Amino acid sequence: MGASLSRRSRNRSPRGKRPTDQRDTCSHSSISPSVKGTTIQGRVYHDVESSVYFFPMDEIEQDRLHGQHFGLKALFNGNLLAPVRDTVDLENHCHVLDVGCGPGSWLLDLATSHPNSKFVGVDIVDMFPSTIKPPNTEFHVANVLDGLPMFSDNSFDLVQMRLFASVLKGDQWIKTLTELKRVCRPGGMIQLLEVDYKVGFNLKFYNVTGNQFVNKFTSKRELMRPLVSIMASRGQDGEAAKKLAPMLTQAGFINPHTDHRPIAGGWDGALSHEIWLDIKNAMSAAAPIVAPGYGMDTAGYLAYLNETLEN
Repeated sequence: MGASLSRRSRNRSPRGKRPTDQRDTCSHSSISPSVKGTTIQGRVYHDVESSVYFFPMDEIEQDRLHGQHFGLKALFNGNLLAPVRDTVDLENHCHVLDVGCGPGSWLLDLATSHPNSKFVGVDIVDMFPSTIKPPNTEFHVANVLDGLPMFSDNSFDLVQMRLFASVLKGDQWIKTLTELKRVCRPGGMIQLLEVDYKVGFNLKFYNVTGNQFVNKFTSKRELMRPLVSIMASRGQDGEAAKKLAPMLTQAGFINPHTDHRPIAGGWDGALSHEIWLDIKNAMSAAAPIVAPGYGMDTAGYLAYLNETLEN
């Protein structure tokens, strides 16, 4: 698991208009119709042609993403990496953007704790709350690949985007990061978090060869190998996590900081169990899409997945 953050250089254009100045307004805004999705074997997947995302968009997936959020929060000791906490004062009327916010777990968690700041989420699917939510939050339906035209240049003090290796094609990363830089104010911060789907083959890079959870999970390399190949066939980069810092630099950010986190507590620890459960549920959720890449039908893939992970 890898996280990177970077600062936008201050020698840029002046700060633009903020996205919203009415902090007490409770609203749901969107720039495009809600994605209806396609039902495949009982699960609902979005049908946006430009996206290669292979996870569902239904209520079951919302529950998984909520649980995933709190697992990641525990893994990184909070919602923000230390350099972000030291730089972005959320008690001082900051504006925060979460790109690919999903059900809004990260955003809502922060918004509740920091009522003086404004928190804005965007996602290709409107699985986020539309009415019952903190008054300092705002959500938009938007595809970052189409840009974020509802936001002016230099609008946000902090921009987060996480777990986009399953969302973007390899050649879409720089374009996406460049758009995030546009809406991030000079001196602002961007925070990224990614899973390395090839971590079992990159242990020396992360210096985690002695970690019990990583060693045991990566002993199941044959489980992950087809997934990495499936991602490559879809144009996705399963190793994007270890490329975050150079990609940030290429997009024009400065001072990238990288934090690699193996799963703490060993295979049987509470946090490891939470992450293990999310891995299992995520791979199960993607079954109708990825099973053919394993040379199996969905039922056979799920049986193989359960047997491999349970053992």
